[in-house]
Amino acid sequence: MAIANDALPGASPVAGDARSAGEAKYADLHREVEGLIEWVVQAARSPKKFLEFERGLIPRVFALGRLFIALYLARREEAICAELPDRLRVGRWWYRRRPRHSRDLGTFFGKVRYPRTYMHLEGEATGAAKGFHPLDRELGLTSDGFSLHLISLAARLATELSFARDPDLVRQVLEQLLSTASAPSPAGDRSC
Repeated sequence: MAIANDALPGASPVAGDARSAGEAKYADLHREVEGLIEWVVQAARSPKKFLEFERGLIPRVFALGRLFIALYLARREEAICAELPDRLRVGRWWYRRRPRHSRDLGTFFGKVRYPRTYMHLEGEATGAAKGFHPLDRELGLTSDGFSLHLISLAARLATELSFARDPDLVRQVLEQLLSTASAPSPAGDRSC
């Protein structure tokens, strides 16, 4: 089953919402970019050494990366929901739309929390995990909670650097990638 839609910058809000999650993420991102520009200008006026500036810049750029990913995920969810019926047939099975479920996605930039609509297999108990998330399926996101890019980086690191040789370095890299704060989630996970 393919649910193909490209998110457009002006995607309309979810019915009944005054402001969509994508619009909120867009505004957050603009605010953060402006804040980062101001931080750089202020840093250039200070007597800081470049090393200090660069060390301060890295977490700010990673925070922007998480916000860009959150915006992308919110806009894709909106585009998919705009085309998704309340009841959907896939093969011989019928699925019904349920409220959104949020999860954290581990990415190169850190964890990003995002809501996505759930399609539940009809005839199964409500608590049973019998269904799928159209956004995850469309984007090729797996249920392990990590982006494929992050998984591939971890695999490369594991094959190129012996854990026995330098376990502290491996631990530090993995902690940095996986412990970064989540991007803020939109107010409430409303179904589309």
